[in-house]
Amino acid sequence: QVLSKPWTTEQLTLALEHAFNSETRLNLKTSAKANSQSTIRIDSLNTSHSHIPRPETTELINHKALEQLVADVSEEMFPELADLFIESTEQRLEFLEQADKQQHKCAILAEVRFQLHTLASSMALYGLAHSAQNARYLEHATDSEVQHQLGAFCEKARQSLVVFKQQLIKRTQTES
Repeated sequence: QVLSKPWTTEQLTLALEHAFNSETRLNLKTSAKANSQSTIRIDSLNTSHSHIPRPETTELINHKALEQLVADVSEEMFPELADLFIESTEQRLEFLEQADKQQHKCAILAEVRFQLHTLASSMALYGLAHSAQNARYLEHATDSEVQHQLGAFCEKARQSLVVFKQQLIKRTQTES
């Protein structure tokens, strides 16, 4: 079975249950009931981030990733794709900034996590390594961490986007 990202805990649980035969499923349920403090807890995957290390990359732009993308899509297509990336990233950051200002953030945390997930993927593709790692970290962080760190993430992500735009300008000038 294939799960589309982002998946819910229920979807993951069902997929895992279907992956095991009925005897194994029975053993899994019995084992889970007997040991509620298990180190692997399916019901905590959305809020546990212990498997996601704190970002260590300080490099704002991963130039190798950016050059690989340019090679993959072609020099001619890259500027148009980069413009689309910038536009969609700015829209997503605007949403996250508005969410950060709301008093009842918990009501929209699922959408915040979805936006963080999408940003992490697209930023990694375009070489914004540090912001991608921070987005991935926050996507899997506890609700209180997300609420506490969302504004700072948006600020740093915007700084990365400025550096990215500067790199595009340099690329254009060297090609001319």
